[in-house]
Amino acid sequence: MSADPLISVLVTSYNHERFIRQCIDSLLNQTYPHVRIRVVDDASTDGTVDILRGYGDRIELAVRERNLGVEAHAETINQAIRTAEGGLFYRIDSDDFIARDYFERLVDAWREDPTLDWICGGVNVVDAEGRVLDTWDYRDWPTDPDAAIARGWQTCSVLMPHNGLFRTDFLRANDVYFEHFPYGWGEDVYFTLKGMLAGAKVRLIPYPGFNWRTHGENNSTDVVRRLKLVLAVKEYYAEHIPTDRYLKHPLLDSLPAGTPDYEAAKWFLIAADLYTAKHRFQVPGMFSDGSTAAQIDENRHLFDDLIRRYAER
Repeated sequence: MSADPLISVLVTSYNHERFIRQCIDSLLNQTYPHVRIRVVDDASTDGTVDILRGYGDRIELAVRERNLGVEAHAETINQAIRTAEGGLFYRIDSDDFIARDYFERLVDAWREDPTLDWICGGVNVVDAEGRVLDTWDYRDWPTDPDAAIARGWQTCSVLMPHNGLFRTDFLRANDVYFEHFPYGWGEDVYFTLKGMLAGAKVRLIPYPGFNWRTHGENNSTDVVRRLKLVLAVKEYYAEHIPTDRYLKHPLLDSLPAGTPDYEAAKWFLIAADLYTAKHRFQVPGMFSDGSTAAQIDENRHLFDDLIRRYAER
């Protein structure tokens, strides 16, 4: 790859006429010039497509004849990864935007270490008007794959930020795609888990150049959905990931792997972890409202079947 790699950008678009100009302009006006922008619009019914067509050949635009919905979102991203011509890949939704020097900062990190597979910065959470509500700084996150995998078990969230640049050939060679999570919602969690299982070499830079917009269409609190994601992550780990990569406990260290005692201890610890998760479950403050605590208490029982299954295993 050259010292000035092409960045293939995918913009997923649907009914964001209010925000689409800021998104596209932020990409076109990057201080790093080697950028190719493809926009896939999912049959918007507002003025989004007219705005996009106004950019002419400065972007590559594909407009679907009919709306395929969120079910097609992951495959849209995957098709872009498969066909990307650039050595680096980036994706963004049409209501978000990036700082003018964001790509330059990320590519500079890659130039310092061309073996990197994954380079991300921090995130500004902004409102509909673009005002900063919060800043997420990831510099203290573990970038070692095993440490990231262990963290994913504990947090049941993304193992690594996915708002940055990815080495395209790394994603393809290791089948790191936005696939539907086998146990339910959470393509981004599955994507980051697969990346860490593949041993991605990651750098997180202390620069919040990505602006994630929270507004009326995307910031609703769905307690049951979040709770089911926790259960999906725990179940996927328990059924598919080698125990020693995420479940750290002196009891397991004292027992020979694979023996009946080891297996009994493993399932007991997993059940105990789920019990703890049940009582500690909460929704991030910025996504909660006056009814959130009551909704959580009403739905904690959803943990019980999985706790019972593993406790009796």
